[in-house]
Amino acid sequence: MGSVKQGSVQTREPIYGQGGLSARSRGRIHKERYQRDFDISAEQVTGMSKWLTASLFAANSGGVLTVLNTADKLTNPDTAAALFAGGLLFALLSGTAIQEFYNQISDPLDDLIQYWSEVEEGQPEDSDRFDEIVRRLSTIKKWTWTAPILGWLSGALFVAASFSVAYGLAGNSEKTTPPPSAQPSPSARPR
Repeated sequence: MGSVKQGSVQTREPIYGQGGLSARSRGRIHKERYQRDFDISAEQVTGMSKWLTASLFAANSGGVLTVLNTADKLTNPDTAAALFAGGLLFALLSGTAIQEFYNQISDPLDDLIQYWSEVEEGQPEDSDRFDEIVRRLSTIKKWTWTAPILGWLSGALFVAASFSVAYGLAGNSEKTTPPPSAQPSPSARPR
């Protein structure tokens, strides 16, 4: 925020440089915008995170059940089960991280909406308070990468475990199928 000297009085430039609008108008515009953005993002983040977490959890759970049901046919059931279990763990951690992020960011966003509501009601703009709220939001936003990374790790472990199961089934089928020379010829079969 810069300062503007008007005569002998020094005033701050309006936040976001909307000098043509009254403080109340700026307050109303920003309050409505932040409230709308907050509502939309909350709905999208929670809806999408529920769907993704449930999908990762279901896929990895199905993998664990597959390993348990085919353990006698796999050459490496322990490896596949451990990879699927890791996928389950990272799916849960991803969902927890998303929920924690939402909980952490909701307070500063509420404060920002409250700030602009007060400006709309006629209180003067306080750029120091505004900057503090924005700083809190920026600090929280630095950790937004954790939930997607945990989700990607869950998905990667699912893929690795699936390959492990496929390799285990293929390796076991080679051991149980007799070589072609050991099979009786069609003319030697009883009629």
